[in-house]
Amino acid sequence: LPAQGLIEFRDALAKLIDDYGGEDDELAGGPGGGGGGPGGGLYGELPEGTSITVDSKRFFFDVGCNKYGVFLRVSEVKPSYRNAITVPFKAWGKFGGAFCRYADEMKEIQERQRDKLYERRGGDESEGEEVDED
Repeated sequence: LPAQGLIEFRDALAKLIDDYGGEDDELAGGPGGGGGGPGGGLYGELPEGTSITVDSKRFFFDVGCNKYGVFLRVSEVKPSYRNAITVPFKAWGKFGGAFCRYADEMKEIQERQRDKLYERRGGDESEGEEVDED
């Protein structure tokens, strides 16, 4: 491990311990064992993680649980770069709604830009008759 990466490694390890580490009495109960708190077995079953590759990036979606509750960690990973955000379970609906709203808005913007480009080309039907969009 290069010396210049030790600080990032230490910080990442500390974050993992904070997120997934537990007290000795919590660990003795194992997953699904008593406690009643968010990290104490209420969430014995969580959705499986997944990933999406786009260009040279890979996005990982991992559901986890710690003493604060359930969360979704979204990680963006490139060969020389990694970034992640953590979204608490109580914000998933709002987060997803905002994401869908922006996706819809971008689709409308792209359609308007395509229409403007078509108008600038003169709207000549003879050039584009081969392409039939339903």
